[in-house]
Amino acid sequence: MADKKNIVIKVKYPASGRSADSDPAPQMVTEWNVKRILLAAGVLVLLLGSGFYFINGGTQSPDSQNLVQPEELDKVKRAVLTYEIKNKEPMGEITRTVKLRQAKPIMVYYYTELNKMNGRKVYHEWLKNGAVVSRQELNISDDDTWRVSSRKLMADNAKGKWAARLVDEKGQLLNEKTFKVDLIK
Repeated sequence: MADKKNIVIKVKYPASGRSADSDPAPQMVTEWNVKRILLAAGVLVLLLGSGFYFINGGTQSPDSQNLVQPEELDKVKRAVLTYEIKNKEPMGEITRTVKLRQAKPIMVYYYTELNKMNGRKVYHEWLKNGAVVSRQELNISDDDTWRVSSRKLMADNAKGKWAARLVDEKGQLLNEKTFKVDLIK
């Protein structure tokens, strides 16, 4: 009959004819079936990995799906957050924080200058605390430089972390500017 490779624990007791002084404690011998232990560990790792995969909705995070491709890097010549635009040019730049006074809203502009994107659709998206609050479609009809901006009115309820970003028709992130809105008293 075939050996089933079970885990066997052998306990050796002293023989009945021996004295108790020569071998006071029984000896224990343990045999492990390494193949079965490795198989059980592999199944456990597979179950935990597949559970993690389904909980996260796939192997790629949303950020890794929207990485800028090298050929798209030269398409965005400039991207600026500003308080004012004159003659299709931004006046100054917002770098980190927009400070609001109560009952005095401020207009913030997201300006982008694009190159060689004729016939493509891009979108300006405004996000508050990671959620899209506004999305504006922009159709590009010139192959040379194309300047476009969108704006968002920041009022009392705008406090939080913001991002203005440029994405293409496939959802690929081309540019993103992040800033914070704080209320001052």
